[in-house]
Amino acid sequence: MAEHGQNKASSFRRPQSGAPGRTPHVYKVCDQITEWVLYFSIVFAPWAFGTTKPPEIWILDATGYLLGILLVTKWVLRWRLGYAPSRWLDTQGGRLATVARNTTWMLAFLTGLLLFYCVVSALNARASIDSSTDRFVYNSHAILWLPHSFDYPATWQYAAHYLAFACTFWAVRDWLLGRTSRERRFVLTDPAGAVSPSVRESLKASSDGEARLPGELPDRLRRLLWVICINSTLLALESILQRLSGTSKLLWLVEPLWNKTEESQFGPYAYRSNAAQYLNLAWPLCLGFWSLLRRENRLRVGLRSRVGGSAHVVLLPCAVLLMAAPIVSTSRGGALVAGAGIITAVVILLAANLRSARWVRVGIMVWFLTVIGFSGYLGWQRLQLRLHRLFEDDSMSGRTQIYENSRRMLEDHKVFGIGPGAFATVYKFYRKPGQIWQAWVHDDWLEFAITFGYVGFSILVLVVLLIGSRWFASNGVFVPWEFMALSYIGLVGCLLHAKFDFPFQVHSIVHLFAVMSAIVFCIRRHGSP
Repeated sequence: MAEHGQNKASSFRRPQSGAPGRTPHVYKVCDQITEWVLYFSIVFAPWAFGTTKPPEIWILDATGYLLGILLVTKWVLRWRLGYAPSRWLDTQGGRLATVARNTTWMLAFLTGLLLFYCVVSALNARASIDSSTDRFVYNSHAILWLPHSFDYPATWQYAAHYLAFACTFWAVRDWLLGRTSRERRFVLTDPAGAVSPSVRESLKASSDGEARLPGELPDRLRRLLWVICINSTLLALESILQRLSGTSKLLWLVEPLWNKTEESQFGPYAYRSNAAQYLNLAWPLCLGFWSLLRRENRLRVGLRSRVGGSAHVVLLPCAVLLMAAPIVSTSRGGALVAGAGIITAVVILLAANLRSARWVRVGIMVWFLTVIGFSGYLGWQRLQLRLHRLFEDDSMSGRTQIYENSRRMLEDHKVFGIGPGAFATVYKFYRKPGQIWQAWVHDDWLEFAITFGYVGFSILVLVVLLIGSRWFASNGVFVPWEFMALSYIGLVGCLLHAKFDFPFQVHSIVHLFAVMSAIVFCIRRHGSP
């Protein structure tokens, strides 16, 4: 009896086995600064008018460099002090854990290789523009069998931007995989019987012996998802209200140099499609977060009987706003990607709730109809006209002309390309008389092939494939499959939209894509390694 009472009083508190020594104070400070810098960059990026102007771009880059410096500082502390932080990783080995480590090292190698490719292109300048004659002056010392650039200042700038995004990705991943002090002490306490008996039986132990609820989110990932969801929802709300007000000023403050009509803008973005691309990245993450919190709530008896007894119910109206906003924006590409994503999301949610009560599946369908009705009421009339013009316009708003000229550029520079960032400089030599100069191809895949060549483009494709396949390696933070599937909707949707527009030339979109990729790269598919 005494032993039974002692076990009951322990309340399922389980200390960490093999815990490392006390966390160095400097390491704690680096982790804290990393968190706040990350939150600042997430909030700043879209509200700074999409981060499309040099001052805002360099501020966002500076946050990436700071995150990189903090990451290197933590690496040095681990090495010099012999400190091994507690992390959400399998430390016991095994085939899948080995695959995960190899995947991580391969991605790190490809990241460095891609940055090295940009640096070599900038150093090995193929030509430069003579401002007096507006013609190329070729460099006789350029090594043609190495990557080279036709606009080395622009290539240096792009190399700096890519370095900032790489620092952001790896810093976010390292921070997310670290356990908080609460998680290192114990994962779950049960002072008032808040966990049902069935859940007690299903408690699982991770590789280092800590108990967790199946699918319970780590604290850091939970906080990061809240910041992304709340910030994106406020962005969607402001954008919709700005559109309904009829103003032609971004955030009711600034009139842009281009796209001066209110229909061509959306929220802080001067180009409505960029706003739709950002929001199409955010809403699947919000919906996946709602699904995770709802699952956690169902596992806790104390909250299960109360309707609206958990914060996850707040995410449903947030998701409605986020999913409606790309349609209200009247961006044709954004609306089509959002529509395909919404249908796929409903299928995923229904599949994830096959064993749930019928009212749950009915509720999902009602919610889906609510999204469609709300979106249609606010934006269908204008969007219908634009979709109708899409099928009448054989030139795809002038894109066909750009694609023809760009394919000739690719044919001339297919191996190593013209250098990252050099498209705007070189395009004017390929356009026909009377055609308008363009800064982007409106097809990021084609632009990457032109600027990086097939060699550099292959590296980019491998990076994307490695990030997408990391989930199958089964080492990291476990979350239910529907969260990963919904996250893929956002990432794949952005990649599809990039085939007909330029989301990866807008820094706020690339930043969110990098953060989401880091989240995906931390997740594993099995509850136990």
